[in-house]
Amino acid sequence: MNLNKTAIMILGPEATGTKITQEIMVKCFGCDGYIGRGGIKNRNENFISFKRSLPAAGVWLDPQNLFDDLQQHGFDDIKLIITTRNWGYIARSHDRQFAPRPREETFSMIKRAYEKIFSFLAKTPIPYLMSSYESLISNPETHIKSIGEVLNLEPKSYDVCIKNGNLKYDKACQG
Repeated sequence: MNLNKTAIMILGPEATGTKITQEIMVKCFGCDGYIGRGGIKNRNENFISFKRSLPAAGVWLDPQNLFDDLQQHGFDDIKLIITTRNWGYIARSHDRQFAPRPREETFSMIKRAYEKIFSFLAKTPIPYLMSSYESLISNPETHIKSIGEVLNLEPKSYDVCIKNGNLKYDKACQG
């Protein structure tokens, strides 16, 4: 009997798809986790997922601390999904969600986020995959299957609404 406790960490710079990836893990793979303001879904203490953007509300969390917390709570099978998105769309999303800032500042924050994530992986090699927002919106079902294949998980459904959040920025650029 397998008594592993599995945790899926979802990390990425702000506006790279951590929220929708968390929703996929909960709705499609059956993880316990938070979705929006609705709270925890799927009460399964042996299979959880959680997301953190870097920075999270202006705070630079340390991925190693998150990993150590999971181990202290008995999770022995910890995997990581790193979210990515075109940097131009990340910058436009930041401008829309927060006060606009110089592009160099946004790009510097993106670089710092990935540096923190990959520095963590260099010290603590765990299974991980890169999840591209553009790949997800172009072919959601195939992308979800691919997440499952890499993490050795079987999707239980594909019942998640995937919207192309980049379209609003494309239209804004055109006119």
